[in-house]
Amino acid sequence: MKTTLHSFAEGISKLGLTEVGHAIALLWYFDLQEGKPELRPAFLAGLMHDLSLRRQVNATRLGRQLLANRAVMRGKEMGTVRLRLASRSRLSSRYNEIAGRVVAPAPGAHIIPAGLFDNTRPYLQTLVVQINGTYQNGFYDACAVMCRRLLNCLVLLAFESAAKGKVIRDASGEYRAFAHIIELASSNRHLKLARGAGAVMGKMDYVGDLAAHHPTYTTRQKDIDEQRLAFHRVILELADLAEIKSQATAD
Repeated sequence: MKTTLHSFAEGISKLGLTEVGHAIALLWYFDLQEGKPELRPAFLAGLMHDLSLRRQVNATRLGRQLLANRAVMRGKEMGTVRLRLASRSRLSSRYNEIAGRVVAPAPGAHIIPAGLFDNTRPYLQTLVVQINGTYQNGFYDACAVMCRRLLNCLVLLAFESAAKGKVIRDASGEYRAFAHIIELASSNRHLKLARGAGAVMGKMDYVGDLAAHHPTYTTRQKDIDEQRLAFHRVILELADLAEIKSQATAD
């Protein structure tokens, strides 16, 4: 739960901060908690007095001291100051708990490289975050389902990119069953996949379908780990066939 300004002030009052330290803590609070990154030293001086953090504060002196601090820079609006971007992480590690900010740890690249689909299609980026995050937290049923979904998306995109969209649709224009589409992809008549890719896709489809629909089976970490490296390779291959490449890694 987000902490109020008065509660935050009470928390930082116990840290033995200097006058400038209190001002920087308040700058952090308004930047991260209130979305107000630029403040005037006079405002901060008055706020410290009103919150009983300091007695009367000379605003002119405070402004000079803030600009001399490596964590602070001039704001875009004349007469204001703001935090340097590089200082936010350090300050957040110190003040997040006091401010009641619970920040979930970023998932590692357990299954798929975290930046593989950066600046491409947002839904692919989201799937990668969910795949890695569910694996990291031991939610293996959810991980298997998300892996299958990513595989589904990329296979369809690969067919569409190869101008073979009609092959994977039925007479009504709807996509065929995914198992059938995997068979079409594995035939190498429409997509040129590396040897063994079809078997990997079939296994991941099976694991994901089991996780989603079996009434009693619970996916284990072993079920994911057995396919992890091969699945990663196939995902990279399909992304290439679908002509999806992160701008961050583009030549």
